[in-house]
Amino acid sequence: MTFNGTPKTEPNIVFKIVSLNGRIQGSDLTCSGDQLGRTSTCTMTLEPPYSSGHNNDTVTEATEGQTAVLRVTLGSKSTSRSTRTTVPLPATFVWYRYDPGKTEIKSGGKFIVTSTDHVSTLNITDVTPADAGKYECTATNLVGSQSSIFNLTVTTKAPPPQYQWNGGEIAGIVIGTVAIIIIIILAVIVFITLRQMKKSPQSNVYENTSEGPPPPQHQYERTLPGIEMATSPESNYEQLMFKDNAQYHTLVTTFRK
Repeated sequence: MTFNGTPKTEPNIVFKIVSLNGRIQGSDLTCSGDQLGRTSTCTMTLEPPYSSGHNNDTVTEATEGQTAVLRVTLGSKSTSRSTRTTVPLPATFVWYRYDPGKTEIKSGGKFIVTSTDHVSTLNITDVTPADAGKYECTATNLVGSQSSIFNLTVTTKAPPPQYQWNGGEIAGIVIGTVAIIIIIILAVIVFITLRQMKKSPQSNVYENTSEGPPPPQHQYERTLPGIEMATSPESNYEQLMFKDNAQYHTLVTTFRK
């Protein structure tokens, strides 16, 4: 193991404590190993987190109802060679949202944060226009920290296309509706007619009369002198016609028995 080109350990010893008191930013810690004649070299640059390939002015687009994915991947500013692999220092990540003030995002609900030593991802599930805005991810290691800015926009779903009725379909609906109305009207007329046919004829009954035999048709006052009894008893009497003085004040309609 070498530090800035100077060996720091003996062979087969791959552990070294590096003090942060001195000026170590930009220094390289390299470890080389041989196995069966094959040599591998790994270099770690002591520098603040560096998000490779990220632009703070980039706009991330998402569609309403989908999941918006914001991701930070750390790399190294050092140029890799074919004989060695360069890896960044392990880092921790914290996500923030500006709404409008800066608020830390805790993983849970629709906001899901997943992080490793070099990668952190924020998933916003079932995104809505209210989730649009500015987000920030801060990565921190032993040397320093770096923030990555995300600008999220949410596109509203277009409403589903409405079905357009053609002329034939509209005419069919109108004809069908008219036919149903005519059938209902005919059914009502038939029902009323049958109900009226079942009713009995009506007669007028006076309130102050009672059932019983009909009153006599004729009233006789006296016999006529000098005339003998004829074959018909009624021919020997003088027929008197009396005015009907009965008082009727209410006419009640009822069914005749």
